[in-house]
Amino acid sequence: MSNHEENSGAAVATVTQIAAAKAKAAAKTERPAFMGGSLPPVPFNEWDGLTGNPTRDGFRIQAAEKRSINFGNEYPLRYVPPLISDAGTGRWDVLNHADNLRWLLYRSGARMELNLMTFKNELSWADSGSLVEPDEHGARAWILNKSAEVGLKRQAVDDFMFYVARSAPYHPVARLLGSREWDGSPRVDAVLDCVPVAPGKEALRSALLRGLLIAAITAVEEGAVSNKYVPCLYSEANNWFKTAFFRALFDLLPGAFGQGVSINPSSKDSVRPAVMRWFNELGEVSGMMKKNDPDEIKAFVERNVDEWRPENEKAVIAKKRQMVMGATVNKRDYLKDETAASRFPTITLVAPIDIARVNELLGWEWDNVKGCAVRADEDQLIQFWLEVRHLYRSGVGFNLDDETFAAAKAETAQFVDRGSYYEPVRDILLLPGNASTGQYPWDKPGYDGRFTATDVTAALRAPSSHSGRVGRALKRLADEGIVDRRNHRGTFVYWKLPDEPTGELPL
Repeated sequence: MSNHEENSGAAVATVTQIAAAKAKAAAKTERPAFMGGSLPPVPFNEWDGLTGNPTRDGFRIQAAEKRSINFGNEYPLRYVPPLISDAGTGRWDVLNHADNLRWLLYRSGARMELNLMTFKNELSWADSGSLVEPDEHGARAWILNKSAEVGLKRQAVDDFMFYVARSAPYHPVARLLGSREWDGSPRVDAVLDCVPVAPGKEALRSALLRGLLIAAITAVEEGAVSNKYVPCLYSEANNWFKTAFFRALFDLLPGAFGQGVSINPSSKDSVRPAVMRWFNELGEVSGMMKKNDPDEIKAFVERNVDEWRPENEKAVIAKKRQMVMGATVNKRDYLKDETAASRFPTITLVAPIDIARVNELLGWEWDNVKGCAVRADEDQLIQFWLEVRHLYRSGVGFNLDDETFAAAKAETAQFVDRGSYYEPVRDILLLPGNASTGQYPWDKPGYDGRFTATDVTAALRAPSSHSGRVGRALKRLADEGIVDRRNHRGTFVYWKLPDEPTGELPL
């Protein structure tokens, strides 16, 4: 027993013994308060002050007793932070530790959470769940004000805000749907039927769009998703409600829907805003394909983790992919190769989307003043997503089966940009020479049907500087199995015959 305790009298000694007994009993709990994000099970004003960690509570009890003796009144243990160091009789310094920040929030009736959709720290009231401040800057200022009142240093706030929030992650879509149940009224198929396609293409359309919906729910239910395809709505006309359709489906919460997004996979400033949403509409994806390396775009589509390093930070942030994408396009030849066709299966509209029916099914209503649709019946869109969740939990997946994948790839092949020389090269290879054109090199004796891009360029009477474009057309034809291709000493040689060539290669 300390000298202070000897001078405090029997009453204080009794209080100390009781508190020590409580601390010893609380030490048997599985997880002490504030460690790993756990909190006492009662409001702060009803808390007895014991954390369940005997070492911490021992120091805290002594500090509270010393302050009680020094100032002549009992000092509640709950007002002593979890981790302190002695700073003199009845005084202490608050250590730079995450648990002290957790204690401060608990004392203030607030909590820090990590929004897994926006990947931002959110400060909210513990009882109502409403935000204390609307953004991270306001939240930090609010916490700094509270910190000054209890002696918690600014460094603890800056060092541990994200760490504390990360111990309480949530996805707003998952929270919104929560324990609600689907009402059993089918909406998904009715909504998808509002997208008009050519006869016989309805099943493919529904498979692609339903897969997108299931992938979005998978991201929420499983905490990550890697959807290897981006359904693309195509029409030459601009006013066929492609963007409005995606918005009607995915604008479920503020920040969930991204409109007209163009992504540069090599730029963190482009990637970060995109992955901090639930759904992104890639608007006029043809421009995105033109500006960026198609291989980088394809790799970005397939990711299940997005990484970036914030400015002035040493650590790299890794965010599991909880975002899906759809696309809209007006240009026919927007894809650069066949692989891209498998990543952007395209749905060709034959008429405007019946957006009035979509809005009716999902609870939207046109507002003439705002010039856009607004939610008139919020429960309808929630029920739509509860049906999607029901499909997911019933075992419906988002991956395409082989038959659907092949059909989607074949349908999308017409949107691949084959270049200006594709048709002329294909025609000249399939048609024999005549009196006007003369005999083509690959038809001459000794060539055995072999030729190079230079030969074809000359046969087309095109500028020799265009041989690279002709070569790209030949590569496309080789990929399609129309010609054969072989690399001979750094030069690509082609032949028309299906059999293996014989004789010397033309150099």
